[in-house]
Amino acid sequence: IGDQVWMAENLRAITFNDGVAINNVTDDTSWESLTTAAYSWYDNNEESNKTPHGALYNWYTVESGKLCPVGWRVPADDDWLALRSYVGSELAGRKLKDDGTDYAYFWSTWSDHPTTRHRWELRKTQSIFPGPFNISRDDGYSVRCMLD
Repeated sequence: IGDQVWMAENLRAITFNDGVAINNVTDDTSWESLTTAAYSWYDNNEESNKTPHGALYNWYTVESGKLCPVGWRVPADDDWLALRSYVGSELAGRKLKDDGTDYAYFWSTWSDHPTTRHRWELRKTQSIFPGPFNISRDDGYSVRCMLD
């Protein structure tokens, strides 16, 4: 897209790119108290959600720098801004999202604040591509890798 190369689907990795397993956490209370890398499936339903939606990762997984395959990376705010600019900010949401999807939240590697991080989102009900939003680092969001 423009000068950027993005993966066509959300990441579904359950291991880091060095082969180390990422912890699958299904309990909300446990998830909220984590200080280590973890993933989950939407509604904790791998069978129904792995292929169409990919995994949801916490910040500790993203900040490892080993989540995307070698040669790929989690996009930063500048990457999301360039994508939005290329497709046009007022129609970006309509151009970039699946018609059958209500919403999607994606991590950004912005980390200039001690307790919050950034996410970008696409919503079925909006044609714009809003973001970035400050969110907690223990939230779980999708990752769409881009070529490094």
